[in-house]
Amino acid sequence: MTARSTSTGRTFAHTACVCAVLCAGAAWAGANKFIAAGWEFNDARPDTLLARADAMDKTPIDGCVLYLYANGKNGVKIATPLHGPTNAGSVFGEDAWDYADLEPLVPKYRKLLAHKSFRHSFLDCYRAPKKRVAWNDDAAWTKIAHNVRVIAKLAKASGFVGLRIDPEDYHGQRQYVRIDSDGMSYEELSALVRRRGRELFAGVFEEFPDVQLFSYFFLSLNYEYVGEADGRNLREIMCREGRSLWPHFIDGLFDVLPSTATLIEGNESAYGYRAERMDFFRAANYEQKTLVGLLAPENRGRYHEQMQTSFGLFLDGYSFITNEVKYGYYMEPLDGSRTRRLAVNLKQSVETADEYVWFWGARSRWASVAGKPTWKDAIPGLHETLLAVKSPAAFGQSLRLRMEAGELANLNTNSACRSESPVSVPKPYWTWQGDAKFRQGFLGCDLNCGRGDKVSLLADGVERGSFICDIDGRRPGEIVGVSFCSKGTHFSAMVGWRKSGKWDWNLPKVLIPVGDTADADGWTQTDWCVIVPDGADGFGLKFDVRQDASEKTWFDDVSVVSIGNL
Repeated sequence: MTARSTSTGRTFAHTACVCAVLCAGAAWAGANKFIAAGWEFNDARPDTLLARADAMDKTPIDGCVLYLYANGKNGVKIATPLHGPTNAGSVFGEDAWDYADLEPLVPKYRKLLAHKSFRHSFLDCYRAPKKRVAWNDDAAWTKIAHNVRVIAKLAKASGFVGLRIDPEDYHGQRQYVRIDSDGMSYEELSALVRRRGRELFAGVFEEFPDVQLFSYFFLSLNYEYVGEADGRNLREIMCREGRSLWPHFIDGLFDVLPSTATLIEGNESAYGYRAERMDFFRAANYEQKTLVGLLAPENRGRYHEQMQTSFGLFLDGYSFITNEVKYGYYMEPLDGSRTRRLAVNLKQSVETADEYVWFWGARSRWASVAGKPTWKDAIPGLHETLLAVKSPAAFGQSLRLRMEAGELANLNTNSACRSESPVSVPKPYWTWQGDAKFRQGFLGCDLNCGRGDKVSLLADGVERGSFICDIDGRRPGEIVGVSFCSKGTHFSAMVGWRKSGKWDWNLPKVLIPVGDTADADGWTQTDWCVIVPDGADGFGLKFDVRQDASEKTWFDDVSVVSIGNL
């Protein structure tokens, strides 16, 4: 797949000034931060990452999952990823770490985390061990809890937003499953495991009370229970089965969880989710309504109050570079485009998550590294897709600025709302009004008031009516920016979809939040962007007014730009 050109023959390339504009995008409902994780960070020291930070800042990434590397006294290796055949060098190793050995990293991390792309980063602190640790080994668990506490202290001092944990059993050690060698009943063992959870996380919360604790799996690690019972019976079934231990460990976490901390369910299983099956919405419901039943009853309220929903997307599944490498998460093209497939999955994940969506990647890199392609190379239109979904206001503003600089064409043939007569609404605009039971007022043009000129669309005392601007000839997957200026109150703006010259109300409309800053003359600038959905070949920008008898509202500078199809 090759990069498609825009309406002006340009590719999806972005300029540094456009990226700077996007940093100031307004927050909106759903996730508004993107986190990068993957092999490129597996052995990256702060100095190495600082060398890439400027390049990373040109991406839509807001933070990264980083790993700890340091050298302690007497040659002690300190690292959070597990290397080699044993637990040596990790939090599970034989050595108790000294915070003084890590403190020199603080100024380096602070400098790194000042960059836009690292501002919301997480430091890895705990994962499933390479060699199983006996639950009744007090000395071992005391040392593990100490080492994790040291990481939490470092993360807090350095300015990380939080810590990352990963309980997936990569090495087949069954740490969170009862096995015969545990030598005790499930009831005894589950109580001990819960105690270990309290001991480990008490130190984390003491050092970092406002931590955001992000796990690739919280209760989603136990998805095998979903569908077998409703949430009211999950814990009973789990305990009767007598194997799963992870929910008890998390119960220990909740036992010591301060009200200032936030937990983030990463749900790595989302790698294989598809928007057309509503997978992200169903998973969010499972987490909030069903999986919570795995916890002890006294912890379920705190789960609802302090657990955020998040989702992971596996970028290699969308990459044309790995097109023939199916992994288990290969995403087939949508309308011939794997970027289009990513766009619809990303949109649903952002709508469903609370704050974060994260990306795992193996074969490519966010910042260029010798011999490795970037994700922007591997998925054409990736940055534009991420920005359009995450920050539609900021991305819409950047498209307007590119239009004003002459880079993009304005698809609206009468952006300035020019008209020869106040009672004649000029093309491509038209009006609609409610029936006679509503006050009709006036929908037309004002030839004495405009933004930068003396003409604009005017609604005067209209109880229920609309101005509509139709733009046909669009294609599914096209990224379109819309901008307009307004003056007045009691109106809303939306994009509705058209097919074969007619409005199709079966496709979900897009409501546009109106800008909240007026200039000296009272005009407010609004920018937004949309991605044309399947089934549409055009759209209408609609201004609905609901005025009192004495109210007036003006609209002007209505622009529409496109950067082509994903």
